[in-house]
Amino acid sequence: MSNYERLMKQRPHVILLGTGATMDGIPNDDKSSEKSSVMSGLIDKLGMKDILSSANLKTKSDF
Repeated sequence: MSNYERLMKQRPHVILLGTGATMDGIPNDDKSSEKSSVMSGLIDKLGMKDILSSANLKTKSDF
């Protein structure tokens, strides 16, 4: 493993997921009257609620 690869693997990572732009762009369903998918409850479904509880998140999303 190269020094660069080792350093990258040791650094913290942040992954951002969301559908905010989708919901803002088509708030009243799409042209087929289908609702857009949202990530409601994703953090809880992934079992990350306890991990993120101390992260001081400012969001309107539910966990």
